[in-house]
Order: sequence, then structure tokens, then C-alpha cells
Amino acid sequence: MLRMSKRTSIHAKNDGMQIKSEGLLHRDDSLEDQSEMPANATLLWDVSNRLQRLGWKRILLMLVVFRCINALLVQTWFVPDEYWQAVEVAHKMVFKYGYLTWEWDAGIRGYLHPLLFAILFKILQLLHLDFPLLLIHSPHILQGVFSAVGDLHIYLFARNLTSPSIALLILISHLSNWFVLFTATRTLANTMEMILTSVALSCYPTTSACQQQHRAVYLVIVGLACIIRPTAGIVWLPLVLWHLAVESHKLKFIFTYLAPICFCSLLLSLAVDRLFYGKWIIVQLNFLKFNLLHDMADFYGAHPWHWYITQGFPVLLGPQLVLFVISVVYHGKQLKHWLCLIFWTITVYSILGHKEFRFLMSLLPIAALFNGLAMLKMLRTKLSTALLSLLLTTSIIMALYTGLVHQRGAIHVMEYLRWVAASGGTASVMFLMPCHSTPYYSYIHTNITMRFLECPPDLHRKAEYVDVADVFYRNPKEWLDKEFNLTNKPPTHLVMYDRLANSIEEFLQFWEFKKCHDVFHSHFPDGRVGTHVLVFCRNEVVS
Repeated sequence: MLRMSKRTSIHAKNDGMQIKSEGLLHRDDSLEDQSEMPANATLLWDVSNRLQRLGWKRILLMLVVFRCINALLVQTWFVPDEYWQAVEVAHKMVFKYGYLTWEWDAGIRGYLHPLLFAILFKILQLLHLDFPLLLIHSPHILQGVFSAVGDLHIYLFARNLTSPSIALLILISHLSNWFVLFTATRTLANTMEMILTSVALSCYPTTSACQQQHRAVYLVIVGLACIIRPTAGIVWLPLVLWHLAVESHKLKFIFTYLAPICFCSLLLSLAVDRLFYGKWIIVQLNFLKFNLLHDMADFYGAHPWHWYITQGFPVLLGPQLVLFVISVVYHGKQLKHWLCLIFWTITVYSILGHKEFRFLMSLLPIAALFNGLAMLKMLRTKLSTALLSLLLTTSIIMALYTGLVHQRGAIHVMEYLRWVAASGGTASVMFLMPCHSTPYYSYIHTNITMRFLECPPDLHRKAEYVDVADVFYRNPKEWLDKEFNLTNKPPTHLVMYDRLANSIEEFLQFWEFKKCHDVFHSHFPDGRVGTHVLVFCRNEVVS
């Protein structure tokens, strides 16, 4: 499916194949003639030269500062996995209390990813710095540092394929992508998958900068990506097969590099999971069985086959979709192998019923390659430069809105609950919201009693199975009346979206609940999610 560029020459070495590329895209000589360029393009040339002189360490430092600021500007809710499959697991690993979702009982999640944050939490604990604010923000700062490493390698990957000035544009397109700004500092396994993909691409041996030893480096990184997120194999299977196809010593490549690295990756995964599960388990196999063979992820929603084409991928690009289309039109032949890779990945994911935007995050470094080239083309005319400025500005505004405003209530309500828990007494909390709508103990860091409406899938294939959350929303008042009585009183605090409050008003009045906190959540309520998050306190604990 993927072919080598006509300008790529192959030289056989005694120790195998070395792929030497003159660049899948040629350095554009028109960039050298600054007299024919708009002032902003001349500035680009100057900046790219200065960037090269800085060296990779200083570039990385600037990117780390950028991502730390990025982390501070993301204060909203996105998806449950950011917390429930990462920092919540890490909190329980270190502090020995918390909650593990059904995925950990089913053995479909590996501990390597949450271990990164558990190490951070353990360091804070040993230094007696495990304050709630540090536990909340430090994982996002750490994730920002990881993302900065990925950003640097996107620049290196682009510089291997193009000129330094074009590589700078490709980096800018990635840094200004609204979805990258929205997710780069979130503690998602998908974010780590995108980062590791970026690092591996910079070492992928189809570029002139990659030496013989880099073949092992990229395979190790791909192995780590597959441990953290087995779906990373969807992107990398064609690339590894293409690498194998152009190798002259195929058996040597397989038995010297590919097979040993695959084996060591699996061994690392087995060892880490054996340590924390307390038994031998292959989580990648369980993950594939759950999602592919049984297709049980559909329990959380299914989408039509074309969703990634009509919504998923376009939304990830946002305003930069215009740049992507321009690049496909003008550079499609030069980038045909990367275009095929995008098509392959979207096709495979489209087969599965359950679809989410974040599943395509590993394609964003490749999309940046397209978008950066389109930016170069637009810089050559003054009129299109204005359009480019509008596209990038719009993307940044989208990132700021989704990072600071949209769905902020689910995060900010935890500040109030943290204050309630720290105030002493016998506070207890129940979240009458769609399951996993907020963070949990990692944001409270106090071992108080908390409950939420659970929603595990039907792992045992029971007839007419309905989860607790769905049963509750069928008739909230009836469920509450059955759940609580004079011998089993309701908790001191109930958390809910404003859409629910009216339907359980009678229950709230009977138990003398009063609204004690109200925080804005979203301008776009949907289904069970409202515009505000409300906290009701029993009368004797109203503050």
C-alpha cells in the first residue's frame, strides 16, 4: 500500500539495509529568494534559521514552557478515561483508597500508563507534598512535558522530510491545532499514543537523518505505544510492513530487531501487570477480545460507518481542515503514502461500531505534515495569508473556549466538594449524573464516602440487561425512594445537573435538601447533561 518515493535511494550495507532519502518533499528553492517573498515568509525563514542555531535542548525547553501554559488553560471536562483510567488508578495505587472501574476487573487495561502518574504521586507523598492542588495539577504538567517531547519530534520528523523552514510551519500547524491544544495535557492513553507515534515517526528509517540504529529505536517506541494503547498497531502495522518490504535482509530484520523487540515489549507488559494485578494476564489480548471479537464497546454508543469521515477527522482538524484539503490537492502525489496511511487508519476504525474523536489522535502528527505545507503555499500570496491568519486564530479561539468554558462545571464542582471533605464532619456524596461525569478521589484526596450511578456493560450477556444509571433515569424519584429510607438515609450532599432537579423536587423537599452550590457547566446542554451542575445539601449541613 505504501510505496517508496522515486527520489529515495537504497544502499545495501553489510549489516542490513539503509534507506537513504533525499527528502520525500524537496526543499523549495523559492524560500531562498527573499526578494520575491512576502515579509511574513521572510520572517519565517529568519526564525527557522535562528531555531536551528538554538539546538534541540533549547527548542524542547520552549515547548515545555508552551505546554505548561497549555496545561493551565485546560480546566474543563472531556471524557471519563482522562481520570478514571489514569489518575484515579494512580491515586488508588499510591494512597490505597479510591475506585477502580469495571475495566480493571475485566483485565482489559494495563498498568503501565497509570504507573507514570503513580510514580509522580509517590514522589509527592514521600516529600510530604501530596496536597490536593499538586495532585490535581502535577499530572497535567507532567503530561505537558511528555507532549513537548512529542512536539519536538514532530519538528524533527518534518525536518527529516522537508527543509527547516517548512518543518517550522508543520510544527506551528500542530501547536495551533485546536484539538491538540485541547488534549495535549490531558492524562489520556490516546495522548500518550499520539506522543509516542510522533517520536517513532522521527526515527522511522525512510528519511536521510535516520541511521541504522534508529530502526531499533522506533520499534521500541512502537512497542511501548502498543502496550499503552493496543490500537497503536493500526497505524504502525502498514509502516512496519513497508519497512520490511524494502529491507534486503528481511530475515535478519525480523529476528534481530522485530521479533526480539515485540517479545521484550510483551514481557514488560506482563511484568508490570503481574505486579499490580497479582496474577499473570495479557491485557492486550483481553482488550482485543472485548473490542473486536465481542464488540462490547458498542454498549457506550455506536455510530454509522462514515462517522470518522463526515465528523470525526474533520472535527479533529477544525479550521485546519481547509489546509488539509489544499495540501491534498497540491501535494497529494508527494504525500501519497502518508495519505494512504490516513485512509487505512480511518477505514479500520470505521469498521468498529463505537467511535470517538480521540481514537484518531495518532493521525494528528501526520495531518500536521499536510497542514504545514498548505501554510507554506498560502504564505506566498498576501491575500491567502490573511485567510491563514483567520484559520489559525479561529483554531486558537476554539481551543480557549473548549479549554476554559465548555463543560467546566464537572471539574469546578470538585473544588467545592474538596472544601466540604476538608471541613471535617461526616460528609458523604452521591453523584446523580451519567456515570463517570466528574473526577473522583484524585480531586478530593480525602477518604470520604462517595457513590455514583454505575454503568458497566453486560459482561455476562444477561437477557434484557440495564445498568444502574439507565434504571435511575427511567424514574429518578422512584429509584431514590427505593434506595433511601429512614434506616438508610441519603448522603449529606447530592450532585446533579440542573435538568434533573425538577424531577426529584419532592424527594429533595422530604429530606430537607437545599441548594448549596451552583456552577456553570455548558452553553450546549445535551441529553442528561445540563447547563449547570448543582449541589444539594441536607438541611443540617447547609453552609
